[in-house]
Amino acid sequence: MPTTETIQDDMGQSMEIINIWDAVGANGVNNPDDIQVIKALFYCVPRSCISGKYRSSYNSLGAGASWEILNTKIPSPHDSTTRDVVETIKSFQKYANKMLSKYGFKVNVSGRIKPAKKFAVVGKTYSTIAALNLFASMGVARYNSNHIEYIAQHFNGIFSYLLEDTEEERDT
Repeated sequence: MPTTETIQDDMGQSMEIINIWDAVGANGVNNPDDIQVIKALFYCVPRSCISGKYRSSYNSLGAGASWEILNTKIPSPHDSTTRDVVETIKSFQKYANKMLSKYGFKVNVSGRIKPAKKFAVVGKTYSTIAALNLFASMGVARYNSNHIEYIAQHFNGIFSYLLEDTEEERDT
């Protein structure tokens, strides 16, 4: 089951994330609970909503900083299947590369998200799960909430366990 964990960012600062247990996406274990959390994080990422010729923004990062994806292409967190997940992961990884490259970082575009270990960044490469948490936290900032609380309190309570104080030890 996904958990909240603290890892170190590129500046050595603590970063609280929602972490998964097993890889999700291409050649991943694709545990249903992990898939649902990844989908919930996708919903929080700043994006432009494109519907026909109209565009609206769910964006707290400014012009040009939105993930360009159709809302209908973001799989529902209520669905634990892998349908459209690999495509959505690759789309997010390309967006993260565009945004992080401005600061000298990148994300590997693989269609797969692996659990974070202790660090968000190794060399100049962000783990996709750390980048996804980073952008999700920016996306919900407009609600004056952190992304973990936001996800735990939305989606009909299916992620309320994220606010519990029980932290299981992960094999490293």
